[in-house]
Formats: sequence, structure tokens, C-alpha cells
Amino acid sequence: MKYNIDFEIAAFIISFLTLAYYLASPKLKNRLSYLFFAIGIIATVVPVLNITALISDGVGQDSFIYSVNICYQILLHALPLMSVFYILELTGNLTGLKYKYALAIIFPYFVLVLIILTNPFTGLVFYTDEGRFVAGPLIGIFYIVYFLYIGLCLFVMFSPNQKVRSKYKCTYIVMLMVQAASLCIQYLYPKYQVIDFSLSLSVLFTYIAMQPSAELTDPLTKALNYFALDSLLSDNINRKKPFIILGYSIDELRHINEVYGEDWGNELLTNISHTLSTAGQIARIYGNEFYVIIKGNKTTDEVYDFAEKLPKTFKIKNYEIPIGATIVIADSIYFKSSEMLIEFMEFNIRHLKDEAGEKILVIEKKQIDSFNRRQQVVNAVTRAVGEHQLDVYYQPIVDAYTGKMTGAEALARLNDPVLGWISPGEFIPVAEQTGLILELGKCVREKVWLLLSEYDIERAGLSYISVNLSSIECIQKTVMEEIVNESKKYNVKPELVAFEITESAAVASKEILAYNINTLRENGFKFYLDDYGTGYSSMSSLISLPFSVIKFEKSFIKLAMEPMRGDLVKRIISPMQVYGVRVIIEGIEDESLAGKARSWGVDYLQGFLYSEPLPKDAFIQYTGIEKKIKKSEKTKL
Repeated sequence: MKYNIDFEIAAFIISFLTLAYYLASPKLKNRLSYLFFAIGIIATVVPVLNITALISDGVGQDSFIYSVNICYQILLHALPLMSVFYILELTGNLTGLKYKYALAIIFPYFVLVLIILTNPFTGLVFYTDEGRFVAGPLIGIFYIVYFLYIGLCLFVMFSPNQKVRSKYKCTYIVMLMVQAASLCIQYLYPKYQVIDFSLSLSVLFTYIAMQPSAELTDPLTKALNYFALDSLLSDNINRKKPFIILGYSIDELRHINEVYGEDWGNELLTNISHTLSTAGQIARIYGNEFYVIIKGNKTTDEVYDFAEKLPKTFKIKNYEIPIGATIVIADSIYFKSSEMLIEFMEFNIRHLKDEAGEKILVIEKKQIDSFNRRQQVVNAVTRAVGEHQLDVYYQPIVDAYTGKMTGAEALARLNDPVLGWISPGEFIPVAEQTGLILELGKCVREKVWLLLSEYDIERAGLSYISVNLSSIECIQKTVMEEIVNESKKYNVKPELVAFEITESAAVASKEILAYNINTLRENGFKFYLDDYGTGYSSMSSLISLPFSVIKFEKSFIKLAMEPMRGDLVKRIISPMQVYGVRVIIEGIEDESLAGKARSWGVDYLQGFLYSEPLPKDAFIQYTGIEKKIKKSEKTKL
């Protein structure tokens, strides 16, 4: 048979160049790198052996062809075996792998090698006939073992308990599909030697997707960069090597650069990096954020002492520059992946920056539990949004003097199949922090649109349903456009919908908010100011925004129940009504609160005294609203 060696030549070129580039680039000295290096060497040698065997086919001596083919087959089938160990190391399963499991993984390859080595006496796998290679009756066993290792790689990579990055999974799916296809092609058409070519592509894909990038250090401070830190953390966590990690985030670095100049700021970063490196291996992953990996059986208490003694000023060109920093210290024993560790550290650094007081936090189990709970809530919100599991409850709002219902507030509720009922006070802040609030808000609006499109709330005496808008939604022009389009899609009159905006959102983004509010008001929507009394806004700043109703938060009202404060509340409410702004008081739980609110001259009341938030069906029954009569039904009447 005349073989086509073009694919073998291409395989050698790809493997050789990949290996050369790998050797010329900076690299981390860990087990994953050593395994990749070994795979690269074999992938480069294998096509050379096969080219030699194919060129010699029919012209060389039998003993030479035998020797080359034996070496080729042994090395070729070592690659899928080594790929299994590479995946085990990548997923953190190689360290601690039981001896019996390691032997079980190696056993098929061991049997294959025995068959290959005894083949000169049996001819079961291949033999030569007048200098030509001829496949034996058991040649198919090579393909069986190859597919066995491919399947094992898939099993390890996609096991339910494995936290493997999506890009790794996608890369390996492509690699294994290419290898499986090449096996089938070569089995059906032996003339085309494509297996080695697919292996060389796999080596290339592995290098691009899974090996550290060429640059491992930060050019300014010479500390490790993010990618190198990630690889180093993964290696230590996977091999169960304990360490303490210290996260150090410089406060107000931008201000320092503005006051002293970027050159001084860069010198400051270099000095801080050098100081931190005295404790362990240093990495700089953002402009103002460093991480230190501290080994040697150090305790968190010892690292805390080190953090406390860090300089509060750094000398640059004979000037003392004061430095504030947020520091988080954690033990590696709590974490199963580098991704989880870095995400956890960043979350706590951001959280600690927002708090007053101590800027050094030593992570304890309660913080880990809190973070894990937060991640579970994130997953729950993601599920609710993606699978339309979010519920909307409605709480009636009544006239303060007649007790007649005038409207209702739509409230998001989440009953997760895994976590059960989750408080809005828990899942809404998480949704805001993760950006899921945009999709969550859209889900709530959709259910309100559906209610208003199906039921005639006006016939039941209700003039509106109010919907909360988060501070993130308030400043999104696209959200305002979506609201207008949604109302048209569901054929809902805009005047039936009011949007509630918190006081903090109104003050923080007043100019953008004013534009967005006016845009929707022009289309007929109303706007309410929610939770008045929880922020620090001035009356003028709120009156300047076109709110038709202001809602007082219940804690504000409870404070006003104290002697001598009722008149103050009345004086706050009166100017609002002069401007034509109506007032709602939330949290009315008993008649004494209701009576006090009426004495202050409020317009509307909301609270458990009148009704708790109700699911859709209960709300419909409670209010007596009926379905709209369709045009076709009107014609019949």
C-alpha cells in the first residue's frame, strides 16, 4: 500500500513548533508543566518514527521496520495515557490518587505494550511481508485502548463534582472529537495517516487553552501576574499543599497618582511589592491589588501580626506618602479551587473597603459559610430568571381615610427548589451585586404586564400597580426603552403602572434619572420615591425630580412615634403636599400607627393591617378584579 505522509509531516511541524515555543517561553515549574513537556516530546518524536516506517515500507529490512513500528506504537499509545494523567492533574485528582486506581489506569497500556513486544513472535498485531507492513488480526485492539483512554478523559473532565473551567471543557471536547474522527478515518482508510496529525493539534490546543501564557510576571513590579497566580494556587490546592494567602488592596491609588504623579505611584507600587514579598511569593493581579502566598506552616495569627506591622507610609524621593490598605487573610484549607479562592478574596476586599473601622480581616468559617450561602443564592436567582421560577406577590395600598384600595405594589418572591424560600432582603442585594437584577426586574415586569393585560383592575377600583426599579435599572436607557416596548406588546395603558425608585438611587444618579423619568412620563408612566427617610437627600433635590408620590419607610415612622417628633413629621409631609406630591406610609401593622399617620395628613397606607403581600390568585380573589372582556365577547353581548 502506498501511504500519504503529508499529514505526518504537518504533525511533526505543528508539534515541533509548539514545543519550541513552549521551551522558549517563561513557565511555571509544576507537575502540569512537566506532563505537558513530556507529551510535547512524544508528540514530536511519534510522527518522525511513523514517517521513517512509512518511507521504509517495501524497501527496508524487516528487522528495521519492526523496530521502528514497535517504538512508534509504544510511544503513540503512551500519549492518551499521559493525557489521562494530565487531566487528573488539571482537575486536582492526581494528588491523592489511590495506588490501585493508578494501576488500573496504566493496566490497559501495560497489556498493549506486552502485545507489541511479543508481536515479533506472534504477528497478531502486525507483521512484515517482503519489507511491507501488514496489519494483523488484533490491530483493532490499538483502537479499543485508544478509545478507552479518550472515554476516561471525558469521564474525569465531566464528572459532576469537578469544577473545571468551561474553556477547558470546550477545548477537550474539540480535541477528543478530532482524535475520535481521526481514529475512524485511519481505521477505514489506512492510506491516510491522520492520527498523529490529530495528536499534534491536541498538543497545540492544550498549550493555547490550558498552559500559562507567555508572560508570567507583572512588568512593573516583577511580581507574578494573574495567570501565574491562578496556576500556582491551582497547583498548591490540587496537591493539598497548605498555605496562607494575604490579599492587599491599596486604598485611593488613583488619588495618589493624581496628587503625586504616576511615576511616584509606580515607584510606590514597586516598594509595596518588595515589602510584601518578604513574607512569601507575591503576585499583582490588578493595578492596586496584590496577593502573597505564604508557606512554611505559618498560622493566620502570625500573618495578621505581619500585616499589622506593614508600613503606613512609604518614602518616595525623600517624601513620606501615607498609605491606606484593605487586607484580607485566609487559610487555603477552606478552598477547593483557585477560582473560588480568588473570587472569595476579591469579594471580601470589596466588602471590607465599604466598611468603616478595622481594615484587616482574618477569614473564619463563618465568612466561608456566608460566601457559600451567597453563591447558592446567586445560583438560585440564576435558576429563577432562566427557568421563570420567580413569583410576584401584590400588597394592596389603601386610602388613609376611607380604607378603600387604590393600588398595589408588586413584590418579587423566590421559592427555590433547592434552598426553599429566600428573603427579598437576601436575594435582591445579591442580584444587584451580580448584575442579575436587570433580568430579575424584567421577569417581575413581565408578570405585571400579564396581570394588567388579562384583568381589569380599574373596574375593581384600583388605579395602578407599582413596580420597584433598582438603582442599576434606573440609569439604563435600554431598560426605559424596554418598558415602553413591553407596555405596547401587552397592550397595557402606561397610566396603570407606577415605578418605585429608592431614595439612594434618586440622589446618586439624579441627572441621568431625571432624563429617564421624563422619558417614561412622556409615555404616561408614573414615578414614586420609595423608602424616603433612609438616605440623606435634601427636600429640594427630591422635589426637583418629577415624583408624584413619596413613600415613607416604616422604620422612619416608628421613630416618629416617639414624643415630640410627630409634629416634625407633619412639617416634613406638608410641603410635599403643597407641591402636589402624595404621601404613602409603609409598614402599617396596627390601628395606632394608622391613626397616627392620618393625624399627619398622609394620603395612603400600606401594611399588614390591611393585607400581607398576596400571590396572584389570592390577590385577584381578595380585590375582586375580573378578567377583561374581549372585543369579540363585547360584540356578542
